[in-house]
Amino acid sequence: MFKEWLKTEHVEVTLRLTLSIFLGYVLTFASSTSSIFPPETKLLFGVLVPFCSMSFPTLAFTFAAVILPLFSVFLFIQVIATILAAVTVVGGNYAFIAAFAFFVFCITFFRFIKSEGNKCSIILIGIVFQTILTWPNVITIRNGFSYPNTFLPPQIQTLLGDMLEDTVQAAKDMGQGKHSINIISGVLKDHIVDVTIANDGSSETFISGGMWLVRETWNLSSGIQNPFAKCGNILLTSLWIILILAVAVLLPPIRTMRTAVWRGIIPAALLDASSIIRSYAATMDKEKSDDEASRNDQELDSGANENARYEMRGKCVYHINTLFAGNLAKLTALEPRIFVCKPGQRTTAILFQLSEVTSKCVRIALGIELLTEREKEFLSDENAHQYLVVADTLEKCAKALACCDISILEKDNIDTENMEDDDENGATYDPFHFQKHASDVVLFSKKWLKAMSVEPPTESYSLAIFFESIKPFLLVQVSHFLNFGSLLMKVFQKATWTDLSKSHSWPRLVWCLKYTVGMTMLTGGFFWDVYREGFVICSKDDPLRLVFASQNAAWCCIAFCFATTQTVEGSIKKGILRMIGTIIGALSAWLALIACETGRYTNRYNPYGIVAWLTVTTILSIYVSTERGFAARVSLSNDYGFGPLYFVVTQVIIVSYGYYYYDPESVPVLVVNRMVSNLVGIALSMLLALIPPTIKGGDPSHCESIVTFHRNSVAEVINTLLSCHLDPENGNVDEARSKLKILSSKVLIQGTHMQEMAVDFEKDASKLRKVPIFLVDPLLKAEISKVTRDIYICAFITKHASDILADGETRSILLNDGSYGRYELENLDRILQLQNLPLSTKNDEGSITFDHQSPRTNGLIDAKLLIYTIKWILNEINGHEEVLCKIKKKEK
Repeated sequence: MFKEWLKTEHVEVTLRLTLSIFLGYVLTFASSTSSIFPPETKLLFGVLVPFCSMSFPTLAFTFAAVILPLFSVFLFIQVIATILAAVTVVGGNYAFIAAFAFFVFCITFFRFIKSEGNKCSIILIGIVFQTILTWPNVITIRNGFSYPNTFLPPQIQTLLGDMLEDTVQAAKDMGQGKHSINIISGVLKDHIVDVTIANDGSSETFISGGMWLVRETWNLSSGIQNPFAKCGNILLTSLWIILILAVAVLLPPIRTMRTAVWRGIIPAALLDASSIIRSYAATMDKEKSDDEASRNDQELDSGANENARYEMRGKCVYHINTLFAGNLAKLTALEPRIFVCKPGQRTTAILFQLSEVTSKCVRIALGIELLTEREKEFLSDENAHQYLVVADTLEKCAKALACCDISILEKDNIDTENMEDDDENGATYDPFHFQKHASDVVLFSKKWLKAMSVEPPTESYSLAIFFESIKPFLLVQVSHFLNFGSLLMKVFQKATWTDLSKSHSWPRLVWCLKYTVGMTMLTGGFFWDVYREGFVICSKDDPLRLVFASQNAAWCCIAFCFATTQTVEGSIKKGILRMIGTIIGALSAWLALIACETGRYTNRYNPYGIVAWLTVTTILSIYVSTERGFAARVSLSNDYGFGPLYFVVTQVIIVSYGYYYYDPESVPVLVVNRMVSNLVGIALSMLLALIPPTIKGGDPSHCESIVTFHRNSVAEVINTLLSCHLDPENGNVDEARSKLKILSSKVLIQGTHMQEMAVDFEKDASKLRKVPIFLVDPLLKAEISKVTRDIYICAFITKHASDILADGETRSILLNDGSYGRYELENLDRILQLQNLPLSTKNDEGSITFDHQSPRTNGLIDAKLLIYTIKWILNEINGHEEVLCKIKKKEK
């Protein structure tokens, strides 16, 4: 039992993360690393290693997609920090505040870019860390500094003392008073410093600031022996952080997203699609049976069958959402396996195509299920045989992928003769072209299995394809630079501001403004003496008061950044979890410093005891906060995971400061100041989140906007069809087809963007769901899932309409004057203008509709399918609007 427990994904992830974080703790507190990293830089190990380890997935794509780009992110941070320092030197403190606010405003938009959202906090925290928290900060760079100075960390004081030793001695030889001396060697060569020698022989040296300090931060030659060269030290530290974080991800056995997709997710989707098809075939058989006993049995089992059908539909909707837009397949572009595959193949493209055709088969199977429920006359029972062949094919593809056995897909095992797409050989016409899509599943399954085999390459080497394959690796390294540049350009574009008239743009702009105001207020306080000196919890004569004043302002700002999310519910709930984690983490840090205090070590604390304490508390936090099953590899618990995360981060921050900077007597004051500064930043985050207008993740309006977009898209399809003139002399069929193709692409692109935003908002708002007052209506998540399915259906309608216009027979059946199809479209157009009226997918008594007694032709079937699908989606839209309206009423 215990061995099985150890093999669970949850325990494996816990052990992986703990090992990675343990290495971070070792580098943070090991005395042997003091010659490699300055204490302020080592503090980053203690903060970022636990934070990133617990925040990032443990799947292999994480290394290339998230961890490796951290170096570029830190480089981006240094560039911005350098610009801000230069602005401060030239324009003063107010210029820094203005420039800082502008940078924050631009970067906050990263939150709404799916691929960049996870970098937003790291970038902003890094900027605060480099410009305010660490020495030399922007005030030092502009105004200069004095030595000795109790504000400076001990190691920096030592380094400056070594640099100025000869200069101070020269001043002492000159006697009492103030002396201006030109330094002739070292990092400060050619700088004139003012050295004041007091009566008691003590000295104070002042070095003026300026642009030279900005340049010196990029000095890479002196390493930590140069106290000014922090950019080089930070970049070196980022490489170590990358190495440590890679342990959790790349530690054997390596867990890849590719394996999860092609051996787990895709086979499960194919099998469920097959099950629905077999259910359809069974339904058709029961319809043909005249056996009374069989009908009685059917009635008895109808309840159980109905529940099974709804359960299967739910599974299919889940698969559609999981494979949505090929997002998981896209992540596999950043898997290490790509470098082992044949250089002549783009394996990511193959898996993306396999995901797409699998999703298409699931959608078709679900559509057939809905058709057999409401419109049994639509598909003939002859289709059942064709679809059973499809079901068998999908099952074999699922087995081949799961077992990694391409022999299952050989011609002898696949019934290719019956995989026909039309009625040329007597086969019943398939309006969904299901056989073709099933053939595509076979094709891409074979391609994928060949690409993942260890056979020698059979294709010629292609340098172009190789670079196309590694393009995602290259782009992800500089995506933040590219996106920031794009955002800067948008600020000065008229279209950006005219777009604010759209309801979804204005709240996001206000959110970014509120975020910027909060960050600027807290950062600006750093330059306000009343704020800096008043916002400290210690006696006025405490020599550490000035140190705490500067650090508290920065940590308050960092806490605000950590606590703010896109939605008001997310900020409030994350703020509560962050407060709890901060308070408990501060308490645990205080106990750790008390328990590990000893005079036997240089820093007056036992580093082994501290590392052990932090490791044990961390492993407990990880075990509690990770999800169960495969989800453990993806993220912490979305419900309460932020509480344990910030417990770990707060604890290590306080312990690190206590270990390196403060005597044991100052620990209580340190704990209180760190805790209070964090709580103030969190409280401001929660306060600004409540100021309207706000983005509410539980607000159904985000989902409702997608529904409205679908209604308008369907209305545009109908209007485009009705506007067609079939007279060859005055025809505009080609123009209508072109318009529908553009609309189909728009439905997928814009619908995908809106869906991703709605999903992110709902997920952000769904923390602490077990607490009744914080519960987001579970119906909202279900509706978003269904609307995701509708995106594909609307795209199918536009494409199917375009295909109908390309075929003369079907076009005539649908659009000729006086035809049944035109009547139906005109009727739907009238109903759409009235809105919210139920649409029957069956024939209403007395209405004109397709003549079911007319000969069954391909054109008739396609025309019927379009009309039926439009009716079905409009009924779904009405249903979505009704449910979303109920959710709105509950919210009120």
